[in-house]
Amino acid sequence: MSNGICLGVLASCPLPIIEVSPLEAKLATGHGKTATKADMIAWATGLYPSAPWLMSRGRMVAKNKNEHLADATAIVHAGIATAAFQSSISIMRTFAI
Repeated sequence: MSNGICLGVLASCPLPIIEVSPLEAKLATGHGKTATKADMIAWATGLYPSAPWLMSRGRMVAKNKNEHLADATAIVHAGIATAAFQSSISIMRTFAI
């Protein structure tokens, strides 16, 4: 069921979807292609320290708990750096009213 919901959300996006590989996401963090979970989390939490990271008793939860949040952050940064995203932005600016 969740796969169907995800596909529905993606299909309803008015803009083209930009695919980003795991390697591109790792490279976006500046830690290279061998970036570990801890590297990804440290990069994301350092860049966005006030984001709603998973906390426990006011402190950061074990690194693996924030893995998906850090990955999503890296994916957004990697996607913005793609030529496809830059082209989409140019097209949107051209047709903006």
